[in-house]
Amino acid sequence: MKFTTRHTLLPATLLVLLIQGGAVVVGAPSARAESCFTRFFSSIFGKKEATPDPILGLAPGSRVGFSSKGARVEGEVITHSFEEIKIRGDDGKEYRFKSKRAGELTELTAPTDRGSVAYRLWELRKKTRLSEQSDLWPEIRSSVQNEVEQVRLMSKAERQTYLERVGDEVVGKLKQKYGHEEFGFHFNLHGGILEEYVDRGGIMISRGDIALNYGGGDPNYKVYFFRSSNVSLYRLLSEGNPQLYGGGRMGHVIMAFPYDSDYIRKGMKEKGILRPSTISLDFDEEWVRKQEVSRHTGSGVGIPATEFVAPPAQVFVGLRGKVGMGGLSRDEETLATMRYLEHFWSTYGR
Repeated sequence: MKFTTRHTLLPATLLVLLIQGGAVVVGAPSARAESCFTRFFSSIFGKKEATPDPILGLAPGSRVGFSSKGARVEGEVITHSFEEIKIRGDDGKEYRFKSKRAGELTELTAPTDRGSVAYRLWELRKKTRLSEQSDLWPEIRSSVQNEVEQVRLMSKAERQTYLERVGDEVVGKLKQKYGHEEFGFHFNLHGGILEEYVDRGGIMISRGDIALNYGGGDPNYKVYFFRSSNVSLYRLLSEGNPQLYGGGRMGHVIMAFPYDSDYIRKGMKEKGILRPSTISLDFDEEWVRKQEVSRHTGSGVGIPATEFVAPPAQVFVGLRGKVGMGGLSRDEETLATMRYLEHFWSTYGR
């Protein structure tokens, strides 16, 4: 179907085709035309103000006031997840608000206990949301492009050596910043949404061995991950997913945590964490349920989100467009991802 239209309100240099409420502008309008265009559509649709993200405010421990059935109620925020705010009212009742209704709550006083599990999880949720809303690529794109160009001039052996060294440097910065000698890296191999890892309190224990779906397999509760002492960052990012034809990546979300942490040492000492291997830890379910994050969330958390060095990071998704160089080889994608993680962990690390 062909549409032909004239619009006397707009300059002739601006051609506008309206289809289902959208607008396609053909040509480069003058400043006057653009101003006219803006005023025209503003008069129809109005100017929409950005809505503040609820998760960025009202930390657990805050005192708040609100109305309930016509009565004024005050209380304390117990938890604030991506979806819901729980409040313990001074009247002894528990109140729940969808996060999008946070505007109905008035903060009376800020929290005084910033060391609680609820507060630390909220802080990580806040950083997670901020990381999702920001784009770090403009800050590193030029340097990554230059590095990719350099790698393209190397022989295969030179490239492998160089990429291993880059990965070691990135992990070395984690060691220096956090004072740990070994880190674990967990992918969402069997699925898992980025925000879910934070909202549920961390990496869940499960009888997740894929072999269980077909009989047999390991029946123990586990968390799978790569250990930095066993696999370099370059190798673990290059690893192919055994369930995907063609060697697809291990996942698109990655979390880093210290392996030689007080939490894991405590678990091993108390026999709550068993049979450490190069790719997993076994967990005693009863021990897990007694730990503070599991008690707080009511679920079986093997590696608490409070152990993460930074929010979970999304990797590989839309990478070629983000780097801005068109087609990339697998090694070039891995190099770009290592540099992105280096900047991400530096920016959003705790």
